[in-house]
Amino acid sequence: MPWSRSPLLEPLTLTEAKAYLKVDHTDEDTLIGQMIREARSWTETFLGRALIDQTWKLTLERFPASGQHNPHASITLPKGHTIAVTAFTYRDTDGTLGTLTGMEVSPIGSDYQWDLGDEGGGVLRPAWGDSWPATRDTIDPLNITFRAGYTTSAGIPEQILAGLKWKLADLYATRGDQDVAGRQDVAIALLTPWKLAWF
Repeated sequence: MPWSRSPLLEPLTLTEAKAYLKVDHTDEDTLIGQMIREARSWTETFLGRALIDQTWKLTLERFPASGQHNPHASITLPKGHTIAVTAFTYRDTDGTLGTLTGMEVSPIGSDYQWDLGDEGGGVLRPAWGDSWPATRDTIDPLNITFRAGYTTSAGIPEQILAGLKWKLADLYATRGDQDVAGRQDVAIALLTPWKLAWF
């Protein structure tokens, strides 16, 4: 699943990271900045979540059908906390590109409903009393572009930030020594309850 836009910010500033690492000089500012990005990337990969506002595109081969395990034909967006759905397109049976309208435009006339409040990922389902449209059998008939993560680091759960800081400290302590095993057990213990098991 490709990024449309990578994060513009990091969950920790250089000042915050240096305070946590107890670094009071500027000699390693560039290195620590790189390690902040590495720690964030490692944390996001481990969790299956986006931490800071970033844009992703989900491509599906078909709309889900309603059934015993998915009675509302819901689509759950990956990457954890969803900020917004920015585009929702599909190919109809004639091959024409169509656009579905969400609740940000008209709650009454929307093509689909959403619940973006779940930490496990936003949930999309057809409008009340309606169903998903029929699509053409192509490789990528359905594309959803969405923003995932948190708009500021203040929104990130404290336990996740604590795990990220432990990973940052691990990277800093073992820098330049490939023979030293990382000490990331605490980071893993802090982050595991927030891991998306299905992703």
